Amino acid sequence: MESRGADRSVTKNGIVVKRGGDVILPLTEDNRLFIAYSEKGRAGRWNLPDAAFTAGRVSEITAEGNRPLCSCTVENGSIELKLKPGQAVVIAAD
Repeated sequence: MESRGADRSVTKNGIVVKRGGDVILPLTEDNRLFIAYSEKGRAGRWNLPDAAFTAGRVSEITAEGNRPLCSCTVENGSIELKLKPGQAVVIAAD
């Protein structure tokens, strides 16, 4: 991992996993479970570094537990995500 203070970014193996208030990180060593968070909200492609799956599920993290949102497809190491300000999700392999 490499961190840069000027733009608040973090890269893993050359892939940006954090920029400003947006972050996506693996939660397990097998790269089949990720967490994503957006401070101000963001829609678009998010990199999934070293993802070990091509189909998965997205669930919102809430105080009451994880709430399923949708299925997702990993294409070329990234997924399409739309997060609201302050929203955190878990992306899990199917």
